[in-house]
Amino acid sequence: MADKRDELIKYMAGQFVHYIDTPAEERERRRLSKQAAKSSREPWVTRWFGLAPVTLFTWMRGSRGTAPSAVKAAESREQG
Repeated sequence: MADKRDELIKYMAGQFVHYIDTPAEERERRRLSKQAAKSSREPWVTRWFGLAPVTLFTWMRGSRGTAPSAVKAAESREQG
């Protein structure tokens, strides 16, 4: 148990020293490049579930307050 704790402390100390030794400009540049990479990723819904939710959201957004076109067509055939 003590070995794992010592290894963890060594690792954390090494990471801290590396952070302190890195110039502030480079840390800022890395942070900005990570933010740019995150913003260019596809949405989490698409990554987790594929295109089905995107299709559903698009369909729902296009038919707000109205019935889908297939249902409209069937209703108009029944009435006319």
